Amino acid sequence: MPEVGSNTARVSLYVLPERVHIGVLPHGALASAFLPLTRLLFFSEAPLALTVVSLVRDEHGTASLSVIGSADDLAPLDESGMRRDDTAWAVVQVSEGSVNSFEAVGVVERIARPLAAAGVPVLYISTYSTDYGTPPLPALLPAV
Repeated sequence: MPEVGSNTARVSLYVLPERVHIGVLPHGALASAFLPLTRLLFFSEAPLALTVVSLVRDEHGTASLSVIGSADDLAPLDESGMRRDDTAWAVVQVSEGSVNSFEAVGVVERIARPLAAAGVPVLYISTYSTDYGTPPLPALLPAV
């Protein structure tokens, strides 16, 4: 369990066994994806409910949904026209100790700076109680 330290809270990283994929549902596919998306969000039996849905607008104002989840959880959305990246992403839980995640300052920067210097992309997901970093699986060992 590596620790990233600074003058503020110490940050511990825990590599979780789950792997996630990233998909995009284009605007035209949203209606046909409604039922599988609802199942994914509210009825998934995955051990880690790291399913993220984000509304994104492109430079023309067209909306799409970015979806992050396990390959099995995303499979029903493929029939709705979802485009999925085949890259598996590792899930790294970020713990800031006893500090409330909203009060911790510079955590993302302390994690992102060394990864960027090593050329490792990372998608950082913040939730109310927990944060996650998701580097591509092939980059996991160099990243941690």
